[in-house]
Amino acid sequence: KVIEKIKDFKNNYPYIDIQVDGGLDENVLLKLKDLNVKDFVIGSAIYASENPLEKYKSLKDLVNDKTNNLFSLAD
Repeated sequence: KVIEKIKDFKNNYPYIDIQVDGGLDENVLLKLKDLNVKDFVIGSAIYASENPLEKYKSLKDLVNDKTNNLFSLAD
């Protein structure tokens, strides 16, 4: 449901960058990347993993983030 809201928003306002916080896993990240979402805040997907550092790296690679600009860690 949220993906559809983001899709509608991006269709109406393609020039506005948005940030998505919460509920982000590999499948959702790929959908959001296709919608040109520019910023992701990820918490439990990383912290709840067995290896948080590797999970962080794999999610950054998934969206091809070679900078430190796309990802924020939620507290």
